[in-house]
Amino acid sequence: MGRFKEHFKILRKHPIFPVLAFIVLASIIKENYPFSHFSMYSNPKKSVRLAYITDEKGEPLPILYHTGLSTSKVSKTLNRERTPLENTAKKAGRDLDASDVIDEINREAGEYVLEAVRALSMKRRKRELTGPIQLIEMTILVRDGQLVEDRKLMAQLPEVTP
Repeated sequence: MGRFKEHFKILRKHPIFPVLAFIVLASIIKENYPFSHFSMYSNPKKSVRLAYITDEKGEPLPILYHTGLSTSKVSKTLNRERTPLENTAKKAGRDLDASDVIDEINREAGEYVLEAVRALSMKRRKRELTGPIQLIEMTILVRDGQLVEDRKLMAQLPEVTP
């Protein structure tokens, strides 16, 4: 035991000691809460919604190039616009489970997003979105153990002349 103490004293002063201590500690703790570096995976959402903009053929457009907005910003803007419309519909006693009410809310919020995106593109020379554009919302969810993508047309705007 005396030899172990001597070696431990020498090792403790060596610069590699903190690394070895970390390796031993990490091996014991592993990926356990609250030490997990991946806490976002511990309780994933049942579905994820994102929005993107396409041309009239359904081909995604490079919105960052045309407007300076990222796709995540487009999704956030859609959600921000949809929330007050849903609240107004609730206060009016409308059924938010009814597909016609949801479609109306989605269309109205989607048209706002498309108009805002088009307005931003018009401020960028030679990057204007003058053709027909569509806002698509994609929901990614797990169904029967498989990842499934559901796409829905939210709104569309016709072609404009610059």
